[in-house]
Amino acid sequence: MKRLMLSFLTVWMIFFSQHLFAQAADDASDSVYDSGWNNTSNGGTGFGAWVLSTTGAAGHFRDSSTNNGFGDGNSDGDINTSGRAWGMYANSGGLSEAIRPFSTALVAGQKFSISMDNGDVQSGSNQTVGFGLQNSSGENLFEFYFRGGAIYYDFNDLDGQKETTVTYTDEGVVLNFTLTSSNQYLLTVEKLEDSSIEVYEGTLKNPAGGQSINQIRLFNANAGPDPFRNLYFNSLSVQTDANRPTVELANVSGTVANVTLLDSKAGDLGIVRIEVKQLQDATLTVDSNAASLNDVITKQLVSSVPVSVTATGADPRVSLLVTDVAGNETVWFFDFLNM
Repeated sequence: MKRLMLSFLTVWMIFFSQHLFAQAADDASDSVYDSGWNNTSNGGTGFGAWVLSTTGAAGHFRDSSTNNGFGDGNSDGDINTSGRAWGMYANSGGLSEAIRPFSTALVAGQKFSISMDNGDVQSGSNQTVGFGLQNSSGENLFEFYFRGGAIYYDFNDLDGQKETTVTYTDEGVVLNFTLTSSNQYLLTVEKLEDSSIEVYEGTLKNPAGGQSINQIRLFNANAGPDPFRNLYFNSLSVQTDANRPTVELANVSGTVANVTLLDSKAGDLGIVRIEVKQLQDATLTVDSNAASLNDVITKQLVSSVPVSVTATGADPRVSLLVTDVAGNETVWFFDFLNM
């Protein structure tokens, strides 16, 4: 995981909320796809037309994402809208690709979302399924994918390939990629089978064509034959946070930082739930109560919550998921370097 290099006692805080308005949105239920997912089709708003291509035994289609299961009695994923998702198959060395440009490049503060549901992927070094965010030259800036024979999903950025802690699932994942600066990002991965959420942050690759995110590339590289190895995507969107929640730094003393979580926007009624999603080398105290990894702290319509973070090791990091009474969720990431 990419670490932010911060000077002594410097505090880095980010709020990302779902007080958002859509800049672009599309899903497989759009009537444009009634006759299938075809090259140059262009449903929804805010995106350019699809550019679909194949090599060898590969193709594109529109169908239910529940068709990639193993017959194990599970729901086997449901990223459908009105029973539909975009599907990709590739076998016998084939490659299926789908590229879609953004009408305008992503800017800091915008969130790109996509749902992905992969089946089994045959083992081998060249068998991968996933997506990449690219510049206008088609160079990868960020990728998220699953490799055949692997246990965990991977992501790839300036620091190279890294494993997530998200294990394989044929139930689908929802991915939210928020650009936090011109070249840094925050990624949340929600695993639909158990609603667990993992949070990652990093820096975009820096190829010759620049770091402007201009398009998305979906790919199925030889996942293998049979329907249970098909790959599905759905629900593309680009959203801008119109009214972010705030965080106030009270003081920093030694390796302790005190902050206040606020939900004081017009029309909001207060914070009702705080979930600890990630805790490393730090002690987190909420309302004078120590919290541990995977703790859920329920509140009763409070507009502000005091939080104290004490660094206890060399790599302190805390990530929280804050929910208000209206169901708006905010990922709060706290990090400071203990030197």
